[in-house]
Amino acid sequence: MPAGRIGRQCRSAGNPGAAAAEAEAEFRKEIEIVPSTRPGRVGLALLLRSQGRDVEARAALDESLAIFERIPNVDQTDRFLAYLTRGDLARQDGDLDSARGFY
Repeated sequence: MPAGRIGRQCRSAGNPGAAAAEAEAEFRKEIEIVPSTRPGRVGLALLLRSQGRDVEARAALDESLAIFERIPNVDQTDRFLAYLTRGDLARQDGDLDSARGFY
């Protein structure tokens, strides 16, 4: 099942913990197979953030942004979502200078 669909199901599942674990495994599997995958990378970061795993979400987003910068034809919406989410995490940490840079 595609990681994006797993992530959507995670948000609406009756057992969110099990669904989240399944979604995380699917996102990581997709990233392993297709390292430049936007749905897998950003989806993983958003999932981690939704679980309060902000340190891991930050790391996933930083890695995503580095990869997206090397891909000339990456969808700008994907890049925007990654930068926006990373800025939100920096703002939550009180690091407003970094947040401004991401926004």
